Amino acid sequence: MLALLWDLPQGIDFWEEPLPKRDWKNVEVYPRWRRFAEIRSFCIDVLQERTLPLAHRLLLLGLLLQRLKGTEWAEPGVVDEWLAWGESQLRSPATAAALGQLPKNRESFLSSNFQMLMELYKAHAAGAAVYQELFSAFTAGADRADPGMASVDLLRYQALEGQLEELLGHTEHFFENLMVMTAFYLSFPDVDNPGDLWKSYVDLCCMYSFWRFAAVYGCAQESSRERLFHVLGTVNRGLLHDSRTRRRLLDELIEGNSASLAHMAILLGG
Repeated sequence: MLALLWDLPQGIDFWEEPLPKRDWKNVEVYPRWRRFAEIRSFCIDVLQERTLPLAHRLLLLGLLLQRLKGTEWAEPGVVDEWLAWGESQLRSPATAAALGQLPKNRESFLSSNFQMLMELYKAHAAGAAVYQELFSAFTAGADRADPGMASVDLLRYQALEGQLEELLGHTEHFFENLMVMTAFYLSFPDVDNPGDLWKSYVDLCCMYSFWRFAAVYGCAQESSRERLFHVLGTVNRGLLHDSRTRRRLLDELIEGNSASLAHMAILLGG
């Protein structure tokens, strides 16, 4: 699957076909889910808006969903108004400029994802070799027995990030495709209730952030397409495909007041 996403630099296209009437079934659709297809379609449009850096698209998505979360979107006209407002924000030079001015905190980005790495290492022995390699790349020889002593080496991260950018051809097409397919896989966004809507957004941000972190430090051993696929495939078995671990980590973020849009900006800005 990762190889397929790599080989789609033009992005992912989607087609919809009406379900034949003979296959219709009487299914009760809750009011909040009646507009799900339109909401999801717009979210995908945001993720694929290449006039903005991918991190800015994800942050803009948070601004849009934060507004939707505060509305009664099952009421007539609310979703239509939100979609129109969202389109105006997506095309707004002022919004793009504001997103570009947001401060970064790379130390916090790295520290947060290092903690995620340690959690996955403890929960998934099957990926131990890759997790150990990422740990060694992050700590650059620090004592693994005392992860609290690991220091953040910004210059090392910057150098490895340059290798990843070179590997990706200085484009974000691969990660864009990965996020779009992940959104479809997870039926993003969750529109059951406002809390779950926001949690699904935080979930998406955390995965993108950790994938970037893992992809960069994966270059410490080798900078190649095969290495990238191996690293992301391994960490995804412990993250994307382990909903129990993901839910636990999300709950910890929420309990620790780290699920705000401001914190997402840190995770996305690394």
